[in-house]
Amino acid sequence: MVIPKGKKLLITLNGKTSIPTNGMPLVMEDDTTINFQSNFQPLVGAEGNVFIDVMGKVVGDIGRKYGKNLAFSSHFKQLGFSTWTGTEPASFNTTIGFYWGSQNLWNAQEEVYRPAMELLKLTLPDERASGNLIGPGPSLSSVLDKASLIPFNVIDVQVGDLMYFSNVIIERAQPTFSNEVDDSGFPLWAKVNIDVKTVFTATVQMVDALHQDMFPGSNQ
Repeated sequence: MVIPKGKKLLITLNGKTSIPTNGMPLVMEDDTTINFQSNFQPLVGAEGNVFIDVMGKVVGDIGRKYGKNLAFSSHFKQLGFSTWTGTEPASFNTTIGFYWGSQNLWNAQEEVYRPAMELLKLTLPDERASGNLIGPGPSLSSVLDKASLIPFNVIDVQVGDLMYFSNVIIERAQPTFSNEVDDSGFPLWAKVNIDVKTVFTATVQMVDALHQDMFPGSNQ
């Protein structure tokens, strides 16, 4: 699925805090492809039986001598039947751009630097005073218990008006800052390329989440 450029991402942290916290929009710079992949493998091995295959060739040779089609093998088309073995989490890559003056504030710190920094921090661990690192991404209890009173690092993402993903991980964030800066030294533009992946396996219900009314029966 390709999402047209110019669409906005809406990122929410722990169900209540919008990222960036100063309200700057997250506008996708390019068309973005969302990846959905299921994996399959043959139900049984397709190697067949060597002895039966050899005998089939012998019988076939004899049959052809008398104008008969008597060849056979241990292979059947049904052996190629593929069965589902699993589905990957949904994932996508996109680039978010921030520009000085884009929101008519003409403030590079607020329009460019601060939102870019908040976005890239979503992929980094948090260091405690003891030096202990708390990894990015949600805790197991936060994603398994929707009624949790203390959600932790739970990130939800809405891609324009097309897709909504509850519980995602920002796997990678690669910021690029302009050499041009304002009088305070803040860049006039920044682009942050991010890799996003859902915590859970992609499902039909995940795809339908934003527009459930369009797909009756999908949440059975």
